[in-house]
Amino acid sequence: MKKKILKLSLGIFFAFGFCTVTSIRAEEVLVPKVSVVRANYQDEMFSVANLPASCLRTDEQWGKGVWAVQEKESIWGGTEYLAMFVSDCILEEHEGYIAVKDCPSLVVQDSLKPLQEGEKVRLIE
Repeated sequence: MKKKILKLSLGIFFAFGFCTVTSIRAEEVLVPKVSVVRANYQDEMFSVANLPASCLRTDEQWGKGVWAVQEKESIWGGTEYLAMFVSDCILEEHEGYIAVKDCPSLVVQDSLKPLQEGEKVRLIE
């Protein structure tokens, strides 16, 4: 009787361990990957930067703007990156580039799937 209980409890323990490792791995795989560019500030006094026109996005909820990446320290001591939509920074639109003001330094140029506000992302530079 004791051996059956021991085998059953070990089986349950290993099943929970397998499920935990699998869910952590699945979470890492499902984090969207984004290609970012650094804002090229030409005029430091007025915080004006040029970005490629491919960074400009139109969102139904917020209008025209850019997706920026914000660094945040994780609970494990590493760095996490969160996506945020910045709509009030566009100054001018040109054919090949856009001029932005007071924009974060990391701006999303391309993403593999649509982003959500505050979503954790993985950077591809």
